[in-house]
Amino acid sequence: MGVRATLLGLALALVCVPAARAAAPIMPLSEVKPGMRCTGLSVVRGTSISRFRVDVVDVVAAGLVEDARILVRVSGPAVDRSGIAAGFSGSPIYCPDAKGVQRNAGAISEGLGEYGDHEGLATPIEQVLGQRVKPPAGARRVPAGRPLTGPLSVSGVTGPLAGVLKDAARRAGRTVIAVPGGATRSFPVQDLRPGASFSAGFSSGAIAYGAIGTVSYRRGDQVWGFGHELDAAGRRGLLLQDAFVYDVIDSPLGAVDAPSYKLADPGHNVGTLTGDGGSGVAGRLGALPDRTAVRVAARDPAGAPARSLESTVADEGPLGYPVDGSALQLITSLSLSRATVAALGGAVPTRATASMCLRITVRERNAPMRFCNRYLTGSGGFGGLPGLLLADLSSDAQQAIATVQAFRFGPLHITGVEASVRAGSRLRQTFMSSIRAPRRVRAGQRIRVVVRARDVDGGTRRVGFRLTVPGDLKPGIRTLTLTGTGTDEPESDFTAVLGHALLGDTSTDLGLDSNDPGPRTLDDVADEVSSLRRFDGVRASFDMDVPDVTDPFAGLGSPDSSEPGLDVLAGGAGEIFGDPVFRSKRLRISGQVSLEVRVKR
Repeated sequence: MGVRATLLGLALALVCVPAARAAAPIMPLSEVKPGMRCTGLSVVRGTSISRFRVDVVDVVAAGLVEDARILVRVSGPAVDRSGIAAGFSGSPIYCPDAKGVQRNAGAISEGLGEYGDHEGLATPIEQVLGQRVKPPAGARRVPAGRPLTGPLSVSGVTGPLAGVLKDAARRAGRTVIAVPGGATRSFPVQDLRPGASFSAGFSSGAIAYGAIGTVSYRRGDQVWGFGHELDAAGRRGLLLQDAFVYDVIDSPLGAVDAPSYKLADPGHNVGTLTGDGGSGVAGRLGALPDRTAVRVAARDPAGAPARSLESTVADEGPLGYPVDGSALQLITSLSLSRATVAALGGAVPTRATASMCLRITVRERNAPMRFCNRYLTGSGGFGGLPGLLLADLSSDAQQAIATVQAFRFGPLHITGVEASVRAGSRLRQTFMSSIRAPRRVRAGQRIRVVVRARDVDGGTRRVGFRLTVPGDLKPGIRTLTLTGTGTDEPESDFTAVLGHALLGDTSTDLGLDSNDPGPRTLDDVADEVSSLRRFDGVRASFDMDVPDVTDPFAGLGSPDSSEPGLDVLAGGAGEIFGDPVFRSKRLRISGQVSLEVRVKR
């Protein structure tokens, strides 16, 4: 077996393959015949291009010319173990013509689910090159049978966060593989010649995210790959990246729903992927697409050095978002989560307090759009992560980004998303237990109120502030009720929040439809982003029908608790009583207290 494999490798090495920069000669589909012995090119480890044998079994001619495929069988040391795994899509096939000249006949593009994955389909090279490098906007979606783009690769996400991301992807109907980060520092920039691995990149930097494939054809600075669609969205503005392949991971028993795949890391940004159609993707080397810088810095309240992450996300907003949303929501959520976990020292606190200020800058507006919020979770360990806290941070960031991306009146270039987070395991919360205030007041009068409160760590304190008695109160005995804000309760768990970011649909985020114009100016958009700021202080009401809360620690219950009155204590979960009157800068005031007062003329 070893001798035979060695001889086959030597024979394949003698095959003449056209130079990378020269436009390789192509073989029309009409000249491709069953029984041809050809050569395939692809990367199976690192960046070196390997050769393997490709036998043409038949030409599968469908009713439409663009649906024709070449049925092939592969063999050789590079593919014997794994077959044609996901990530091989685009691998060029060179066949000899009548004069023995090697010509590019097509690109491997689909698997058939055969045991061992040694038989598959290739897209004729004429169809691959039919994908314009700069196509018109819009395209007819031509679904592939079993495209070999492979799982979407994400580097820079490991440990429990990677596990939650994979679970979120499964729920969203996608497959995501978390790969080791930092490969861009260990290999040089690659020349994207036929057979080289590349990535249709959504982001790069601390968190790199992209679909791994193989270069099918090169003409000057123009590159084609995949042999099938990414999204069949027409014009695109994604990052064209090289890639580093760690290994080909074998499928268990050749299972159709678990194919072999290349474990690969998106690498350097080398150009722009501009076209995405039914027979392949295309792009140009050199200039990069519009991009958004994502910067997240997180630290603990004790003042330890900030954990900073910087990534770059392809911005397809100027193209009108060929597919709904973008990767910006996902990369921002992952950056926030990774930095926050690092700031907490990898701990999973039962209760956590955090603050986040997020700023979005757009080229078309001088001032940034921003909001700041505090977060306090009473419980939330999830999959080895502070899940409720991360869900809160991520969902607010996603909503802000979706608000900006949903702007319909002109192109918008989001140049940056910056977030600053402080996170700690101490629950900075106190519960009101009694109230002291003047027993006789006048409508419109400004009075001083002092509440006695008990901290969750057992200490006691007094908190004083002033409030204004409503000017329209009629004389008589009234009940002054102060209602604090309890722990935060996200509407979705962290897995669901990440799954939503994977889909990134801006219209459904905001409930927009074709008859709803949404914000008409950028100032309106900025106002909507600013409105995401949560009030987490004390509200006051007079004679409001509020529930009687006798247990000052009821707000520490589980978010799933059905205790009476709990949803009133939980910020954002139930009805809000009264007008905002006070917000402490240092801690969250929870609970509810009441006092009868007489309103005089």
